[in-house]
Amino acid sequence: MRKEYRILVVGLLVSIFYSACVPVPPPQAAAPAPKTLKVLILPFLSFAPYFIAQENGYFAEQGLEVEFVQMQQGTEAIPALVQSQIDVYGGFINAGLLNAISQDVNVKLVADKGYIATTSCGADDFMTPQNKAIQSALADASQRANLRFSANTASVEGYFISQLVAPFGMTLNDVRIEYIADPAAELDALNNGAIDVALVSEPWVTRITQADAGQVWQPVSAIAPDFQSGIIAFGPTLLTEDRAAGERFMVAYLKAVQKFAEGKTDRNVAIIAQYTKLDPALLRDMCWTTFRGDGSINTASITEFADWARENNLLDTVPTPAIFWDGSFVDFANKALGTTP
Repeated sequence: MRKEYRILVVGLLVSIFYSACVPVPPPQAAAPAPKTLKVLILPFLSFAPYFIAQENGYFAEQGLEVEFVQMQQGTEAIPALVQSQIDVYGGFINAGLLNAISQDVNVKLVADKGYIATTSCGADDFMTPQNKAIQSALADASQRANLRFSANTASVEGYFISQLVAPFGMTLNDVRIEYIADPAAELDALNNGAIDVALVSEPWVTRITQADAGQVWQPVSAIAPDFQSGIIAFGPTLLTEDRAAGERFMVAYLKAVQKFAEGKTDRNVAIIAQYTKLDPALLRDMCWTTFRGDGSINTASITEFADWARENNLLDTVPTPAIFWDGSFVDFANKALGTTP
């Protein structure tokens, strides 16, 4: 009995010795909480990569929890971006955003969100009624000044019209503007002859065409090829406070752009229809926004727009690309994804 007891004690001591010698792994640290970002959205096709990134889990892969914030107009979001009430702005290039950047606030353009590509299927077009008299007037230089245009001349639409009429020896001041903000009302105005030319974007190009209310006169790509129409901008949160979160956002975004570039797949159509409330059949018929796969932007076209905006008293100062553009985020994302700029 004593021998068995001694053996038991010795075995216990040996076990304690070896346990003391074997290092105990430290307790695993809890996974960091996802970084929450507030991202402006509108129910438009040009926001499709955001929707795809959300539904396919690309933001979650990057440790991001994205809260979509919707506003009536994209320009309303600029003060919110400056004040860090939202973290990511996306929309058409506009004078208000460039004014904010010129005032030395912590806001910069960081990526492409759609450009005017010279493709056979453009998402932005000048449309006219299916009326032979209008077509004749468009061809006659003496009658062009009497044509009634529907466009927001305080936006990039004014720049496009200026480019359109410049070859005719005209400026924006020579054009009759009768702006109709509601696209549905614009369709009716084309149909009943209340306006002669409308600058229209999808899905309304397809809707107007299918309703036989108008026809494409000129695609915007014919007068502003490769123009940087859509942009993404970061505010103080991602430019200074947490640049790593901005880099992760860009990885998810460009991954979604690559998925969008696969075209009108069932998955892409279903996601876009969910967020835009557009009929899937219409989505398949219409022209889609073109994105640059590497996220780069055409800075020269933005400078040209800024010069025009300054000449038309929409912009106080023309910022240089060094002031309005920060390409480090797309550079990071391209390296992470193995894509070539």
